[in-house]
Amino acid sequence: MKEEDNVASTHPWLDFNDAEILVINDDDQDKPDRDEIRKQLLLRLPCLVSNLYPEGRHQGRHFQVGSLDGERGQSLKITLEGERAGCWNDFATDDHGDIFDLVAARHHFTLPRDFTELLQWCSDWLGHIPDVPTSYKGKPKAMDDLGLHTAMWRYLLKLRTRLKIRHYCRYETRSD
Repeated sequence: MKEEDNVASTHPWLDFNDAEILVINDDDQDKPDRDEIRKQLLLRLPCLVSNLYPEGRHQGRHFQVGSLDGERGQSLKITLEGERAGCWNDFATDDHGDIFDLVAARHHFTLPRDFTELLQWCSDWLGHIPDVPTSYKGKPKAMDDLGLHTAMWRYLLKLRTRLKIRHYCRYETRSD
């Protein structure tokens, strides 16, 4: 083995010192909207209803469960296919609604007051990665003995079922 093989080579793509600072605007244009979330939920409807109601069962074009509380039974029918996909009827109570009403009832959201939280829950279930602010107002605070950082990069990593945020900071140290 050569001595050169033990030396790590430096590549320009490993050097973050000249990287531009990423700034994301807080515009809502990157967030999925109501119609897009509805569309994505309907594409995953069999999985969603099985997740919401583990005691239920698939019966042809419908999913059946006892009630909105999730017990076994056949009173609540959710349509899985066609024009009425996502629509449901509870024949015991005469309740009915769409996919958002179903999720809201299961997780005790009060509509229309909690509609924003409902959309956030649906977005999280679908796996949309929330925006991570990469810029902030005000002066950065000292985090350790190195003093104030001169630049910071934040990365949001999706690992299996968890989201992790990694922070990388650059410090300008004095050489006295």
